[in-house]
Amino acid sequence: LRFGKEGDERKTEDALRLLWNVTGTEYAARCWEHRWAFKPIEHKAHGDLEDEQVSGPYGLTLPDAPNMEVYCLYGVGKPTERGYEYMWQPGNLDQPLRLNASAHDPEKQLQYGVYLGDGDGTVPLMSLGYMCNKGWRTEKYNPAGMRVVTREYKHNPVHFLKDMRGGPFSADHVDILLNEDMLADLVTITGGDGNQLEDDIHSAIGELVEEVDI
Repeated sequence: LRFGKEGDERKTEDALRLLWNVTGTEYAARCWEHRWAFKPIEHKAHGDLEDEQVSGPYGLTLPDAPNMEVYCLYGVGKPTERGYEYMWQPGNLDQPLRLNASAHDPEKQLQYGVYLGDGDGTVPLMSLGYMCNKGWRTEKYNPAGMRVVTREYKHNPVHFLKDMRGGPFSADHVDILLNEDMLADLVTITGGDGNQLEDDIHSAIGELVEEVDI
């Protein structure tokens, strides 16, 4: 989250607090996550957390099932929203912030106030691949040492006049369900031959995950 002034950036916790303060109680009442968003979650073993504490994969480990395997199948190579630049509107109590649609910077992949990055068109790359390529490969989150395999599918759509859904090699967030490579891998896994599959990476996720401590 970045504001118009250079260097005025907010980290995740700061951004959450800001949104909490400017959106009002009506939004907070509709937001299930507000029950835990600002409470530190103690890392616990699988199954030891209360329902309202299960905020995502960072709060608990994978189950103690050493013979279980984890397969992460997701698309990459499609521009995806990953951040925003806002402007303050002093004196506007109803809407103190608005998207700075005039902000453009090709070097930073900033278009109309929206920062773009790799992903599947809906979910950014770090959200897709962080746990698959780092978190679940550590003893902290994978104490049983399950085998974790990441299979990325490069977005390679055909012209929309040929197929509005992108064709057999689209890796869009939804259209990947018809991606032939992904379906072939899925058949291999469900057929009991998943041990034949290895990591297949087409993005910079390996370098990106090393920049974030776990």
